[in-house]
Amino acid sequence: MARSSQVQAASSASGSRGDRRARKPEEHPYLRFTLITLTLVLLAFAAFEAAIVLPPAIAHPGVTLGMDFTIYMDRARSWLAGDGFYLPWQLTGPYVVGTTGTPPALYPPVLLYLLVPFTVLPAVLWWAIPLGIIAVSLYRLRPAAWTWPVLAAVLCYPRAWIVLVYGNPSLWVFAALAAGLVWTWPLAFLPMKAPLAPFALLGVRQRVFWAGVGTFVLLALPFGSMWPDYVIAMANARNGYGLEYLVGELPIAVALMVAGIGRSTRNA
Repeated sequence: MARSSQVQAASSASGSRGDRRARKPEEHPYLRFTLITLTLVLLAFAAFEAAIVLPPAIAHPGVTLGMDFTIYMDRARSWLAGDGFYLPWQLTGPYVVGTTGTPPALYPPVLLYLLVPFTVLPAVLWWAIPLGIIAVSLYRLRPAAWTWPVLAAVLCYPRAWIVLVYGNPSLWVFAALAAGLVWTWPLAFLPMKAPLAPFALLGVRQRVFWAGVGTFVLLALPFGSMWPDYVIAMANARNGYGLEYLVGELPIAVALMVAGIGRSTRNA
């Protein structure tokens, strides 16, 4: 009887050691507590930035809430009126992005599929829909605890707030990236934002991705005559903001990709 008890105790101890060895690093209680604490600190800092730093920035002359949304709504209305999506001077020679004057259109013509409905839809949906897509995608991904500080840190990144506050179309591209990490095919729409296009390669090994590519091509065909204008407008554009304008949104995309990697690690 005593021997049986000893065998059971040894077996239990061995099983306990096996459970500890199988436990993922982020599941260790102390490390998990550290990750949660760091995430909360970063979120608090992001809330401070939103409450204290952003209002004066928005109050700056020439800056308005939803500024980029308004710019692209004007370009959509111009296209509907028959006056074109790209400004005439974008097609006649080099120009510097960020100088005074009417802001140019810097996205491919397929963006009109998004813009035209918002000439009648409530403006708030321009933010609500992509943010909802990102939220649902993150819920489906359920990224591991080690990714939480990365996701929180991106909310402390000023460019993330610029995209959000200005209503930049990049918000929809980030929604496509987040959704693509779950369902793959939305990755085919990342070329809407040229610097983020390489992230589309994440889906090239999946058949459903190529279905998304086919859909993108079909949507692009009706704008056939506008694609040369887009190429000329982009070739004529000169960066007036510096390197930050070219790579400024990459950290946001990387943070979302980390969430995707965290999903794979968590489910492994």
